Amino acid sequence: MAQNRKRQQENIKEFVKYYLDIDQSDQRIQEKKYDQSFWRDLIQYIFGEANPDRFLQFQKEIKDQNNTTKWIDIYIPKTRVIIEQKSSEIDLNKPQQGHDHKTPYEQALEYQNYLPTTEKAKWIVVSNFKEIHIYNMDTVQPLDTKVVIKLEELPKRYLELKFLIDNTAERIIHEKEISIQAGKTIGQIYDLLIKEYTNHGFEISEDDFKHLNILAVRLVFLMYAEDAGMLKEAQQFGNFIRKYHNDPSVFRSKLIELFTILNTSKESRDIWLDPILKEFEYINGGLFKENITIPTLSQETVDLLLEASEGTDWSDISPTIFGAIFESTLNPITRRSGGMHYTSLENIHKVIDPLFLNNLKNELSEIKNYKQQSIRQRKAQAFQDKIASLKFLDPACGSGNFLTETYIELRKLENEVLIVNAINNCVITKIMICFCWRYILCVFVNLLMTLKNCLNKVLKSLKITQIINSLIEYLW
Repeated sequence: MAQNRKRQQENIKEFVKYYLDIDQSDQRIQEKKYDQSFWRDLIQYIFGEANPDRFLQFQKEIKDQNNTTKWIDIYIPKTRVIIEQKSSEIDLNKPQQGHDHKTPYEQALEYQNYLPTTEKAKWIVVSNFKEIHIYNMDTVQPLDTKVVIKLEELPKRYLELKFLIDNTAERIIHEKEISIQAGKTIGQIYDLLIKEYTNHGFEISEDDFKHLNILAVRLVFLMYAEDAGMLKEAQQFGNFIRKYHNDPSVFRSKLIELFTILNTSKESRDIWLDPILKEFEYINGGLFKENITIPTLSQETVDLLLEASEGTDWSDISPTIFGAIFESTLNPITRRSGGMHYTSLENIHKVIDPLFLNNLKNELSEIKNYKQQSIRQRKAQAFQDKIASLKFLDPACGSGNFLTETYIELRKLENEVLIVNAINNCVITKIMICFCWRYILCVFVNLLMTLKNCLNKVLKSLKITQIINSLIEYLW
């Protein structure tokens, strides 16, 4: 369940402080005492789930190859996550005594091997309360993709844990609801901006509409960027709004200044710049390049903008749905006709699936089923080249939602191809390593034999040649 962004940030800070205080007062956070409460609290207070136990399965029982019972600390069936929890004094990167000298990740990986295929984890998480290590098991080398989040970093990085509760089917419904609501909010802000012109007796021109549209796009980008982790810290733009929102005239001036700063590289900025502006990263691409006219802002407008920033998780927005609604918001013709129309994902797929997507998926599936590695790799590369060469036309694209969804689906297919190629390359690499070691071994044995022959000539009385003979025999 979505929760107010401001309240969410407060919850995260309280969560972090609570467990850091335990670590300081007790000298450590004990696994058996706090593992269940830690993950319940994280799901409930950070992600707003009233009943975290509907996600979390504690002490999941499994059987190893000897039919010995073992237990996974925490398993999340809905998103297929294994969590291996340790006390706060445990170094997550080091092997543990009493666990066959395996690291916590290796322990979790062992549990993974005992799970049936339908339950195998997509993610492995190991934690000692103070750190959370995340491994993506859908990658070829999970160790290379490890992400480490420190407890005190959660207020800025909590979105990286969203996979714990994210479910595709429910997410589509959530995306639809939040995208429609976000579109309506932007529409309200847009109406208030237009109202400023009429309130001051100005006739709004075509250029004014253009500038308002650019302003709306910039505001949406900043709210999305902060929630998607693209800005330096979570709620960076929201904090900017909150700092100046009590004085709309000051906020307007600062917003104009912010747009200039976002289009200026850090080395070119004024060294005496306001610290809250200085922290924003440079954003390339020209989105903030054009100077635009921003009308006077009312308190209502700024309050609504603050509410939009703090009350909506913009990273959950569906580009397909929101794009169409956003276009309706900025298009005077559709607005006059009671616009805010969009094509659902289901209807989009009713068009693109039979048109081309089903055939591409079937083709890739056939490629994956080839037994011979060289053929599979050659056909996978050809398939990747094929989808890269495809061209799609939507002559009445509007916001481009059909094209956006097409692009997303093509990228999913390409990602699958990359995994196929990576697995092939991984096999080839292992074979090459094997050949390399054989070659090195042969060279080493030849050197030993040469050394033995030399020693036989000059040091016949020593037993060292016997040792070398034994070593050569062992190596072979």
